[in-house]
Amino acid sequence: MSKAGPLETSANPSSLTILRGSSATSTLTVTSLNGFAGTVSMFAMASPPGLSMSLNPANVTLQSGGTANSIFSVFTTNGTGLGTYQVTVTGFSPGLSRSVTLAVTVTSPPPPPDFTLTVSPTNQTTGRGSTATYTITVKGTNGFNGTVTLSATVSPVNRHGPILSLPSTVGPYSTSTLTVATGHNTPQGLYTFTVKATSGSLVHTFTITLNVTA
Repeated sequence: MSKAGPLETSANPSSLTILRGSSATSTLTVTSLNGFAGTVSMFAMASPPGLSMSLNPANVTLQSGGTANSIFSVFTTNGTGLGTYQVTVTGFSPGLSRSVTLAVTVTSPPPPPDFTLTVSPTNQTTGRGSTATYTITVKGTNGFNGTVTLSATVSPVNRHGPILSLPSTVGPYSTSTLTVATGHNTPQGLYTFTVKATSGSLVHTFTITLNVTA
């Protein structure tokens, strides 16, 4: 192996951003300068530790004035710490070494699309034979753009009401009305309504009450 001259190392890209649980690669290029020829062994070290890394190939052979590439791969798991790691990759050949530094930033995956459900007011009082209304608000989050199915139940159940009315489906950013009608025969007391909003596997509920008086 020749020790005639130095070598140069570079990385492209030199900065990587990875979602936790995934991987990324960078191409390392080793260049012969001043007539250097020989085998260069590549090693990677991260600070702070916590990354799984590989170099393929781990040893490259240079001809005088030539270049050789090695693929740097970094792997993360769901338990990898978030933040930026400084990775130093060093190429060794007897009597000399050259290093290049990469910045590897591990981030959290974005939260999945979802929506929120609110109903207001949360409680009301009305007399028998009257109607009460509640405002249902559905608001998409994290890019949610689906259709939401609405339903509502009442407890306790009574054959004389209250009777609930609301739209069956709404959009991802919508305001609608829940109407509660009581009859003259509706028993007095406190009624609990559970509003349920469903879109695929997403389910949200909201509980409100109505106190029916004479």
